Parts: sequence; C-alpha cells; structure tokens
Amino acid sequence: MEPRPLPRHTVLALRREVTDLRTFFDAAYPVLARVLEAAGVVPAACRAYYFSAPDESFDVAAAFVLSDAHRAAVATVLDAAEYPAQLLDFPEGSAVVARFEQDYAMLPEAWNQFETALRESGHDPSEVAFEDYVLMPGQDGGPVTDLYWYV
Repeated sequence: MEPRPLPRHTVLALRREVTDLRTFFDAAYPVLARVLEAAGVVPAACRAYYFSAPDESFDVAAAFVLSDAHRAAVATVLDAAEYPAQLLDFPEGSAVVARFEQDYAMLPEAWNQFETALRESGHDPSEVAFEDYVLMPGQDGGPVTDLYWYV
C-alpha cells in the first residue's frame, strides 16, 4: 500500500454533520448540480469527503471537483445566489487508494477493511478521506468507487 501524490484541488461542496448518508447525498448532489448548471460548468469528478471517523453521525461533504479554470465561474454563482454550498480547497498531499467494486451498501465494511490494512502496513490515516465515484450504479460495470485516505 504505497501512498500516491494528490494535487491541490478545489471542490464545490455541501458539508454537513448527518446521521443518514443516503438521505443527505440524495438531497445534496441535486443542489450542487444546479450550481454547476448555473455556472455552465462540467465537474472533473464526483466525490464524498469524510472529515472525521464515523460515530453516531458523519461530518461529510457531497462534492464535485472543479478545474482551476472553472473555480471563478462557480464562485460567481455562489456569491450571487442563496445556495447552501461552498468551495473547499485541499492542499497537495498524499493518500493511499483502494478500489471498491460492490454495492454502496458494502462501503462501510470496505472502509473498515481499508483502515485495518493501512494500519497493518504502517500507515497512520488522517481524519480526511474521500470516495471518488468512478462509475455510478447503472453505468456499464458500475458501481466502481476509489477510496482515498490521506496519510
């Protein structure tokens, strides 16, 4: 499990403390999609960021990755309207990645196994991790999710 470099990046995000991930994601991604549509922007990737270990609730953000060229257009839309979204900037870093090719219902167990494997290989995972949705359910071969854990 070798860390790989992650470039700095910006995401359009809706971040909340939630107890029900599915309900949150089902509500959050359409809001973010409206912002992107208003800005005339196509995102580079669709992700979910986790900012703490899960307990009774999750500190989570539904997010779309933006290219540097699109950041200003999205910021203008956010400044001009009452969207509950924000731009989050992530610095350059390194993360270990694991590919997950099963139903989303199995993601909690996949994260647990990933954490165990990271620790057994000598890595100290940070609080921040994210899911990169490579293929969504219904797409050919989907779902495929890459799990990234900053180390």
